Amino acid sequence: MRPKLGLIGCGYWGLKCIRVLNDIKSCDLAWIADSDLAKLHPYKDQGYRVTQDYRDILKDADISGILVLTPASSHYSIIKDCLNANKHVFVEKPLTTSSAEAQELVSLAESKKLRLVTGHIYLFHPAIEYIKQAMNRQELKPPLHFHFQRRSPGPVREDVSVLWDLGPHEISIMAYLTGSYPTHISAVGVDMLGRGRSDVVSANLEFGRDISASMIFSWMDPVKIRDLTIISRQEMLVFNDMSAEKIKIFNAIQPDIAATVAPIPNREPLREELQHFVDCLESGKNPLISGRDGLTVVKILENIESVINKQYE
Repeated sequence: MRPKLGLIGCGYWGLKCIRVLNDIKSCDLAWIADSDLAKLHPYKDQGYRVTQDYRDILKDADISGILVLTPASSHYSIIKDCLNANKHVFVEKPLTTSSAEAQELVSLAESKKLRLVTGHIYLFHPAIEYIKQAMNRQELKPPLHFHFQRRSPGPVREDVSVLWDLGPHEISIMAYLTGSYPTHISAVGVDMLGRGRSDVVSANLEFGRDISASMIFSWMDPVKIRDLTIISRQEMLVFNDMSAEKIKIFNAIQPDIAATVAPIPNREPLREELQHFVDCLESGKNPLISGRDGLTVVKILENIESVINKQYE
């Protein structure tokens, strides 16, 4: 039987997930919740069950999985309620804004044998899959340096800093590609808007002796940039998510040689990610991105934030 799902939060990602779930024939999106009644009216007219109180969904015994797509600061309490109601959970990144809370949720999910899936969408991007395979084939081998840029003119979040909003993407990518935890972190943050939170963050991470990464996150830039450059002794690879040609490979020894464009399949990462969640509910298999993976990302974010906070001491 197709799993029946409930969705909490009709914001930016909530609307995208509703669109994709409507196209996935192996599940049934039955409930939609949001505190704003005006956002629910269109879905009520389309035949969905809607509510301003997400706890109404938890009372429905036919619902097996919940998608939590609310602001990050609300994740802990909502996920805990869902798990205590014996519902599998997919949550938009980050898992929580505290490693202690994330650990509690992971332990609760494991004790109840429930799936707790963190929505690190780039791990379902075919370009990241290509890079992972290239590293496995030793086409990209240490020493390696990764340079990430994630910059845009907003939106500015009200509940978290730019690190917690944009940083989970790059942190999850590095954890996935290296399979390791950073051994050293340096970082600076700038409070541009005077709200007591960083609006621009620059971070440098080391993963042992041969792998390093530099990252810049900003929601104050005039132009949207989403790119990753990987530098090795033999090759330089550029992943530009804003370009139709997602990956270009350059010769590091002879830079005058024309770049090669890698063949990247045109697959929507969000659809791949949500289909995977549905498949896990149907089959009982373990997800690619578990709650423990989400916990690792939260711990790294906390470590970066603690380094940034020391600059104000």
